Amino acid sequence: MSALTRDSERRHRRRLISGIATIAALWAISSFIVVPGERAETTLDVADHPFRLAAAYYDADAVTLPARRSTPLPYSKTEIPDFISTVFETVSMTGDYEMTVNATNVSQTFFSFADINVFINPPNFPTNWSGFDQDGNPLGCYGGEGSGFAGCFDQSVGPGNHYYVTVTGNTQDQTTQCSYEVNKNSGSGPMSDHTGPCTFSVQQQGDIILGVPPTLNNPATADVFNQYMFTIQNTGSTQASVTLEILAEPFSGGVNPLQVSGPGSSSCQFSSQGANELATCQLVIPPSSLNEYSYSIFTVGPGAFATSANLAVQSGENSDTENDSFFGSTSVFEYVDFVLSKFSQVENPTINSSYYYYIDVRNEGPSTARNVRLRDFYPTGFNYIESNLTWGAAMDMSSVVEFGPGEIPSGETERIYYWGDFGDDVFPCSQSERFNSAEVLYSNGVDLDESNNSVAVPIYLCESSFSGRTCYDENGNDMCDEGEEGVDNVRLYSSYFDVSSGSSGLYTVPSLPRWTYEIIVDPPTPFVGPDEPVSVVVNDQIITGIDIPLRIPGGDLHIEKFWDQDNDGERDQDEQGLDGIQFVLRSGGDIARDAVTAYMDMDQDEIIDPYSERGLIWWEDIPPGDYILEEVLPAGAVVTTHGSNQIPVSITTGQSIIIAIGNWWQEADWGDLPDPRTDLP
Repeated sequence: MSALTRDSERRHRRRLISGIATIAALWAISSFIVVPGERAETTLDVADHPFRLAAAYYDADAVTLPARRSTPLPYSKTEIPDFISTVFETVSMTGDYEMTVNATNVSQTFFSFADINVFINPPNFPTNWSGFDQDGNPLGCYGGEGSGFAGCFDQSVGPGNHYYVTVTGNTQDQTTQCSYEVNKNSGSGPMSDHTGPCTFSVQQQGDIILGVPPTLNNPATADVFNQYMFTIQNTGSTQASVTLEILAEPFSGGVNPLQVSGPGSSSCQFSSQGANELATCQLVIPPSSLNEYSYSIFTVGPGAFATSANLAVQSGENSDTENDSFFGSTSVFEYVDFVLSKFSQVENPTINSSYYYYIDVRNEGPSTARNVRLRDFYPTGFNYIESNLTWGAAMDMSSVVEFGPGEIPSGETERIYYWGDFGDDVFPCSQSERFNSAEVLYSNGVDLDESNNSVAVPIYLCESSFSGRTCYDENGNDMCDEGEEGVDNVRLYSSYFDVSSGSSGLYTVPSLPRWTYEIIVDPPTPFVGPDEPVSVVVNDQIITGIDIPLRIPGGDLHIEKFWDQDNDGERDQDEQGLDGIQFVLRSGGDIARDAVTAYMDMDQDEIIDPYSERGLIWWEDIPPGDYILEEVLPAGAVVTTHGSNQIPVSITTGQSIIIAIGNWWQEADWGDLPDPRTDLP
């Protein structure tokens, strides 16, 4: 039968039951009396048309049927306008499936024979078929058992009668396509068969998954609780009961104790197994859930340890055990961070005089730094170098001296003083520069930031200075021109000095060693200084003329030039912008800005709108003041919007002005437009 097509199967079925149908018809006539105008009692709500779908399940109080699946299955229903209506259930499950088809005669006509057929594809799995009428009597069923085709029939379907066919089987972990067919073999009305599609989609069995902790890696920190995150996921549709075991095993150092947090962690029991620590937890994992947990270990270090975790599932869906455990090893380090300050000179050295200065070494890490040594490299010309370092003795190593070993607790600073004498060896000022440097070394821990573990600064035997003035750069040429007003009370500072400009903006920075200095400029309101610090190189000469121009933030002027076609002095939506018209912005007798109107792709769509994106000039950051905006008129053109080609404009700080200027040609002739200037933006 499995090799038959659907049509051939139907023909074969009808041949098998044709004799039964004749007998059934005779028996039905002799067994039933249908009174005209009456119909069998039913709980169905019959629609205006004579046929509608029945409920998915029969009235349990009205009839007694064999035991069926206790949990109602979801169903969808399709209305079929005929004597037989159906409700079929399509469900998603794991392997096993069950589908029920309900057929009801909702007409006033007696059917001598009716059946339901179901076709399964692929057919290579066992199926079981059972059918019952509304009184619980079994129906005749045929086919099944891997054939891919089966059906049940009722030989006497009276008005209002209904019957059920249930199909069960195992999809063998595949998605199964099926279809149903309902037909009648007697009675009035359409004789067409009624079919519909159905699908059994298989879900994989659920799984309990123990997620590997993402933080189980180097480094960990000694003498503190280190926390590691992990997850337990239940992908199944049922609740799971599991036993979780976490074992911490030290290779060196130690771990003590273990802590576990997360849903149900109060059930955890902790025990010691020699040097190992074990946590055993009885947990309940809800269905379709992802649960976050963590365990913490107080590490006694430095050293290294391993952790492992295993899940044992007592109940619930667990398709595999490959993801029910993890293992990881962690090395425990001490964190340190040494910060060496720049050399601080206590007394500025001069030739033939002694001097001293110091270096600060600070541990900004959370752990004590052990076996710390400071190595100092000093220049030639020193007669000696010493230190009052409290945590170690100096060891003279020619031009290198090493302090230590010692310890620096977390958050503490050690200050090293040392001094020297240049003696009688006199160097010219240009050769007097000497460099001193230092670095810090240690034997334990992980340095959080090695960029600040060494310093190098010069030592000078002569001084210099620089001076200049601060001014208001009125013309915006980034220079303090003659006649431009000085600005006082401008703060100029760096890590080495802090001065302010005085009367007429004059300032001096005295007593500076040779170095390159970055000056931060902080002017009073409304002035603003340079965007970046001013760099000044100081050598053995006194430097003058370090001028710092300031500016006052200006405003913006946007020009929109258009062809005033109707000469009404206003810009209409259909009046186009004009490119190639020259404008000059004058301040007194000087030209402040000069440009020619052009197009701008304002919306960046690579299309130039002739009305809104042509005839534009944008001038930004124009110094505050009074200006005259002058248009160089083309031949024959007149200004319609302002009455003159010279328009007064006042600019203030932060202001943005838009001026629309219209032109009109009396003879609607463009005239002789000037050629675009190539020397303008």
